[in-house]
Amino acid sequence: MSSIVNGLVQNKILLAILAGVTAIGSFQVWKYNQEKHEKFIAEQTAKCQKQLDLANTYIDSSKTLYVFYNYPSSPLNEVERIEKPGINKPFKIGETYVLIYKVPGRLVPDNPRYDGKFFEGLSKQTTEGVISPLAVTARAIQGKQATVSTFCSPQTFTVSVENLYDPNQQNDVGFPSTMFFP
Repeated sequence: MSSIVNGLVQNKILLAILAGVTAIGSFQVWKYNQEKHEKFIAEQTAKCQKQLDLANTYIDSSKTLYVFYNYPSSPLNEVERIEKPGINKPFKIGETYVLIYKVPGRLVPDNPRYDGKFFEGLSKQTTEGVISPLAVTARAIQGKQATVSTFCSPQTFTVSVENLYDPNQQNDVGFPSTMFFP
């Protein structure tokens, strides 16, 4: 009888040790995956910020886009002056375009989105004010809708071609030289 009890006790001890080793191993795997995910989110945040900065650089380097973005009621903002892919300029798959929303909304879709306050802010619905411009890559076009990709969103999403602008505006020649541009 004592050998049966000893066997049961030994089995319970072995099971407890095995459970402890499994728990420690599971925690280490979870910790590794968590660190890997945090590193991925940090990399996506940096890449997304570069696309936001690139869009602002494009706007600052084009008088046409600068006036269009910063002075929406300017008489110089004639639609014919602005080169829009899919409207008055060919839409090219793989090209980088500037996404500019002239009405409040979301810069990128809310679902799905990456984790973190940075991406939460980009996907937040705004009710007033101007949304930051974003450099996006053209993936497809169907009618007046374009599918674009960005490091700011885990999936491609659809935007109106009305909101896409050629970052290399070639029509800056019509502006008065007395206007101030940075």
